[in-house]
Amino acid sequence: MRKVLLITICFFSYCGSAFAQVASKPGCPTISLSGPEGLTRQGERMVVKATLSSNDRPDFKYSWSLDKGTIVSELNSPEVSIDTGRIEMDKDSMSTQITVSLEITGPASGCIANTAGKYGVYIIGDFFPIDIYGNAFFKDEMARLDNLATQVLNSKKMIGYIIKGFKKGTPEKDVRTKIERIKRFLFIERKYPKDRFVIAVDPSQETTVTKLWRLPSDLGLSLCNTCRIY
Repeated sequence: MRKVLLITICFFSYCGSAFAQVASKPGCPTISLSGPEGLTRQGERMVVKATLSSNDRPDFKYSWSLDKGTIVSELNSPEVSIDTGRIEMDKDSMSTQITVSLEITGPASGCIANTAGKYGVYIIGDFFPIDIYGNAFFKDEMARLDNLATQVLNSKKMIGYIIKGFKKGTPEKDVRTKIERIKRFLFIERKYPKDRFVIAVDPSQETTVTKLWRLPSDLGLSLCNTCRIY
């Protein structure tokens, strides 16, 4: 069965999300937070902005707080700038989340309301395949696949991606034969766990090429939006 390979950039199912706000009395405004789309690269500034349902009240005061990172902007402001350079990262997933909390108070109205959101940070800027090869004897390919498996299985949070391209006009029967040979080697002969590998074909490739990737399972990467999973 074939599926379309579409791996979006998210972290622990968050791409910047906010919790429901809590207000002490009915007259308080609703708060919504907006942060960066996807993940912030470690060392970059992260900006989170607050929007109130009633913004015609000049007496509201803002108080921001974080569970990680450092605030480098004015606290009493509708937006906060965060330094992500000294955050402790998860070594396996190479990423983490910052919980950004906001409380607003209105002294004249006695209003207190708060909300919070989670935003992802990742430790490195770019990912590269660990191996790329063209036509190869299967004995050589088996050694390359074993090397990928070793690197993937060294961490509980890594997934191996095997993305193959075929010469234009290659019959689907031949494609399936080569994919099934890889599956037999990985999952029957070597008994590697199936849930740690993704095998796909990139239809945009017009030459014979295989790319092997090792990526954190919590940090998906858009390798190929048109790839077909086998």
